[in-house]
Amino acid sequence: MRERRLVLSGFWVLAVLMAACSASGLTSSAIQPLDWKFVDADKFTLFVPPDWNFIKGTGIDSYVGDFSGDGVRLMFDYGRYSNSLAEDNDAHYSVTYEAIDGHRAKLVVPKTKDGEETGVYFADIGSVMIGSAVSFNLVGEKLTKNQQETAILIFRTLKFKP
Repeated sequence: MRERRLVLSGFWVLAVLMAACSASGLTSSAIQPLDWKFVDADKFTLFVPPDWNFIKGTGIDSYVGDFSGDGVRLMFDYGRYSNSLAEDNDAHYSVTYEAIDGHRAKLVVPKTKDGEETGVYFADIGSVMIGSAVSFNLVGEKLTKNQQETAILIFRTLKFKP
């Protein structure tokens, strides 16, 4: 009987902790490997593997750049006209939605060899640029399954600045 109470008490403590983390915006999508490095990319932050590099690009009407390492290049576009990636019903892609940093994120992963992009897209990250909502994408091309998994982990660490 005493063991059962301890188990039930432990369950309730865990439930309360999970609810508190969820309410504060700390969800499983915000977890990154401990050895990854923090990158402040001016408009947003994220974590990448330790040997990756960040390079700012030159955009015409948006902020662009890329993160690269381990044979992977993830390119980003922060602006009013960021590519929304594959459509929900595209046969070549698995398209799912989840919350990342409190924003609705569209995750796109290829199902077939014809699907070349693995990426995340935010239609509206809560910022305004020249009177219009700002969108964002971060995309890699022709990634292996392991590289796709790393990219998705990176996507889930994104945090946008106000």
